[in-house]
Amino acid sequence: MFGVEPICKVLTSHGLKIATSTCYAAKNRTPSARSVRDAELKTQISRVNADNFGVYGVRKVWRQMHREGIPVACCTVARLIRDLGLEGARRGKKIRTTIRDDGRERACDLLGRDFTASRPNERWVADFTYAATPADRGQGRPWRPGTPPPAPMDPDLPAGSGSGCPSPAAGVASFMRLPMFSRTSP
Repeated sequence: MFGVEPICKVLTSHGLKIATSTCYAAKNRTPSARSVRDAELKTQISRVNADNFGVYGVRKVWRQMHREGIPVACCTVARLIRDLGLEGARRGKKIRTTIRDDGRERACDLLGRDFTASRPNERWVADFTYAATPADRGQGRPWRPGTPPPAPMDPDLPAGSGSGCPSPAAGVASFMRLPMFSRTSP
C-alpha cells in the first residue's frame, strides 16, 4: 500500500534517520543460517509430533530427534514447538477450583462497592472461591462457598448460619467470621 520512501520520510521527520537503502537491503538479504536451520527443524518437529499422535512434548520430541541422529538443543526444540503452536499431552485431571452455580443467590454487597475506610479496622473484606476440605483428599463431600458448610465454621454459630444475607445493621464483622484469618497484636 505504501512505499518505503514515504515511511522513511515520516520516521526521519520524527528523529529516526533511516535510509531507504537500509530497508531494501534488509528485504533482499539472504536468510540467515539460523532461519534456514529453523525451517528444516520445524518440518522434522512437525513430523515427529504427527508420528506420535501429537502427544509428545518438548523433552520427548528432543529425545526422539536425537535417536534419529538429528543434533539439536532442547531449548531450540522448545522455541520451535512454541512457534509451531504444538503442545504435548498432559497427564492427570485438570483441577477446576471454581464451579459457578447460576441458580444460587449471590452474596449481598454490604459495602456497596465502597472500600474506603476513614480509620484502621473499619472495614474488613474477605473473598475466597475455594476452600480445601477433607473431600479433596477423598475423605468426605466437597464444600463450596454459597452452600451450607458441613460443620460450623465458628463454634459459636450453628451449622449453616452464614448462608443467608444479614441486615446491614448487623455489621460486617458479624458476617465475616472466618477462622482461617487471624489478627495478632504486635
